[in-house]
Amino acid sequence: MHLDLKSTIRRYYQIWLETNKLYSQWAEQHGITINTLLVLYMVRNTERCTQTDLCRMLMLPKQTVNSILKNLESRGYVSQQTDSADRRSKIIIFSPEGRDYAEHVLAELYEAESEAFNAMSPEEINGLISHSGAYLRHFRKAAHQ
Repeated sequence: MHLDLKSTIRRYYQIWLETNKLYSQWAEQHGITINTLLVLYMVRNTERCTQTDLCRMLMLPKQTVNSILKNLESRGYVSQQTDSADRRSKIIIFSPEGRDYAEHVLAELYEAESEAFNAMSPEEINGLISHSGAYLRHFRKAAHQ
């Protein structure tokens, strides 16, 4: 089987960009930016998350992450505490209100994602995960990382 690789790559980009656009629109409908959504997700799911971690994991500039954290701090959702293991770093901590807020937002997102996955067959889900992982492995190798 011969694939037209340029068309295949172009189609892959269209799907990837449309998926990102949907997540961004979903976040905006919930009164936040996609970057804020990603920060909430990472802080909730990363033990001892720091601003440096967020910049690295999300590939966002320090200024962007700092602005998001300052906004969340001004709303009483997070605070930053000095890391006892590395005094130069500050660990991002949810307040009880912030944890509730993040849980609420992320639960709504999970509901939408679950609905999408539930509309797929187990084979489609396994294929999506398997093929996405395979592409990542091969692209990482091709990009020499």
